[in-house]
Amino acid sequence: ALGAPLSKDMAACLFAAVSSDTGNFNYSNTTAETFEAAAACVRAGADVDEITGRIYRTRTEARTRLLGLSLAGLQREGKVAWARVTNDMFHNAGALRCDTERIVNYLIEIEGVEIAVLAIEQEDGCSAKFSLRSLAPYNVARDVALPLGGGGHERAAGITIHRPLREALDLVLARVREIL
Repeated sequence: ALGAPLSKDMAACLFAAVSSDTGNFNYSNTTAETFEAAAACVRAGADVDEITGRIYRTRTEARTRLLGLSLAGLQREGKVAWARVTNDMFHNAGALRCDTERIVNYLIEIEGVEIAVLAIEQEDGCSAKFSLRSLAPYNVARDVALPLGGGGHERAAGITIHRPLREALDLVLARVREIL
């Protein structure tokens, strides 16, 4: 759009953005144009292996420990799976808040699960942040996040609820049960 030539550095950044926004070309927002844009980035020098390796195949030990702690406590009720990340888990894993990214994806990938909920206790202990994922026909943004003050996309949404983790999780799960 700028008419500027696509440098190798620009191509790498753009490829990383396109790859991550499409779940590494797995989500429904992936179109022929998406692949054409990615191809242009590769032609300009974007290193697919390096970029996808850093985004999808590398994590810190602390992030891995936090993933294990949260998944060890996963719960399931029919088409719904949920897990928690508590302040104690962050402390025990030596993890950062950003280390919760993508944990919810492990839940939605469970066979038979159509709605996934990750509840993250906030540092104050008085609020919780939620990451939601769904498969069609469920719209977690419209039917779960928006009514509770959050937002997002049809299949990926989020909410922050100013209540302790257990209370907030009960509220979100009640909303999820209503749409099932």
